[in-house]
Amino acid sequence: MMDRKEQALLNGSSVEVVEIVLICALFSNSRCDSFLVAKSAEDMEILERPIFYMRFASLVTILFVTGISLFVSSYAASLNENEVVIGEAAAEARGTVVNLPPIQVLFQIPADSKAVLFIAPGCSGRASYFWDNLPHCADCKGLPEERALLLSALARHYAVIAISSEGQCSSPKLYSERVNFILADWIPSRGLEGLPVAALGVSSGGYFVSSLALQFPFQALVIMISEGNLKSIESSQIYPPTLFVHMPKDEERSLVVTKAMDLLRSKGLQTNAIECHEIPLYPLFFSERIPGLDDETSEKIYAVFRDNGWLDEQGYLKRDGRTINWQMAVKKRQVLPSGEAGKVKWEDHIQEELNLAYAYHEISSVPSEAILDWLDLKTSNPLQKE
Repeated sequence: MMDRKEQALLNGSSVEVVEIVLICALFSNSRCDSFLVAKSAEDMEILERPIFYMRFASLVTILFVTGISLFVSSYAASLNENEVVIGEAAAEARGTVVNLPPIQVLFQIPADSKAVLFIAPGCSGRASYFWDNLPHCADCKGLPEERALLLSALARHYAVIAISSEGQCSSPKLYSERVNFILADWIPSRGLEGLPVAALGVSSGGYFVSSLALQFPFQALVIMISEGNLKSIESSQIYPPTLFVHMPKDEERSLVVTKAMDLLRSKGLQTNAIECHEIPLYPLFFSERIPGLDDETSEKIYAVFRDNGWLDEQGYLKRDGRTINWQMAVKKRQVLPSGEAGKVKWEDHIQEELNLAYAYHEISSVPSEAILDWLDLKTSNPLQKE
């Protein structure tokens, strides 16, 4: 049975919620309860007494709780009124968008879902990058690695939900409460209660999910091109099985990933790793990895890199593609499609594949099957050791 504080928090207006949480933040539970019974003159007089830092803490609490309460009401309305179902797309990359600025939520639920997979993109990524560009989702890009990872998860009957923040990294301090609320509400609202829930975080998203694991009961974590939040790992004896997917070329990060794995193992917790290595370019590399890009265009892009001396004898990139002005060279040769096909911003897709080939810091769908095999094992029997 709920106590008076819980009832007030659930039933009160936004202003009442702010008042109640403020009192709870400044005083003990007994003071909070007595305030709910009768907002006495004595209590209000006491509220006026705290010294400056207490008043400052009060202001911070008001602003924070106001933001959370407004977000909760906005999110509830968005679930009912602002959902937009993305239409059919190639290879069944379709989903639902919830418009909730600055939070972006997209999800797709296959028939006979066996588990839930929450995806947290990195600083330069967004939830919409996993789904194809369609009339109801102008921001959707269907970037090749994100899209391939999504489709692999859907094929394995994972209900996928991706959440990102607009224009900034997913900071645990700013977004943990919001994401926790969204997941806790969305899962039962879609009839997915009782299913195991796993999380996959990319780059800063890996740091985010490793922090969120202290608040939300994930059954397994996949942390990609990130070491996660070591403080979160250090502070808990209960932590979900964690798989690190990293690129050894980033030597500094690889060392920290090893440190995180050692820390988990020292606590008797399960962990494993998958390494992603360089991939050589070849004439059909781009068309085989980027849906919709034709073979002729792929061959021409490859020729640009070969002719400019950006590849070694085996086809590996000599430098990080981010440091090469390949866009200008491609433009000079008029390589990219025009007309209807030219409406796609192919540069973003090509850049992602160059980053993948160089294998320093990029999301990768190459180990998708190995990742999902591991998730299948952990979500079906989390205690089973590898």
